[in-house]
Amino acid sequence: MIDTKKKIADKEIIFTDTFIIPDNETVEFSFAPDYPDGLPTVVPTNALVHVKLKCGTDNDVVNAQWGRENGTHFVTITLPETKNRLGAGTLTKPMKIGQVAGLNLGFYAAISSSGNGSLVTVQFVQGGNYE
Repeated sequence: MIDTKKKIADKEIIFTDTFIIPDNETVEFSFAPDYPDGLPTVVPTNALVHVKLKCGTDNDVVNAQWGRENGTHFVTITLPETKNRLGAGTLTKPMKIGQVAGLNLGFYAAISSSGNGSLVTVQFVQGGNYE
């Protein structure tokens, strides 16, 4: 039988999206790791991961803060500024941010900045090992 799941090495790709983010703005979205092909009409809150994504800081470090509040998982991700660099910035090794249902949760990111904003693609993965 052929495995139809999207994977990178030992990690299943469970959510990917691209955003245009104006400078000093935050994008908020949610996804459900148990529903990688899209959210059904009703999802229990404890099955969601709520994300706040911001870019354009002076720091060269990717920062991710993970937590849980009222049964909902949340993560705040801050990506570095790339306007004064050649090419896009890419997080080529996944950053582990937490666990959902006993499985590791991490993400990759690619960012390209110009003008007054950034084009950001984030890809969340579940399972596997992080070193």
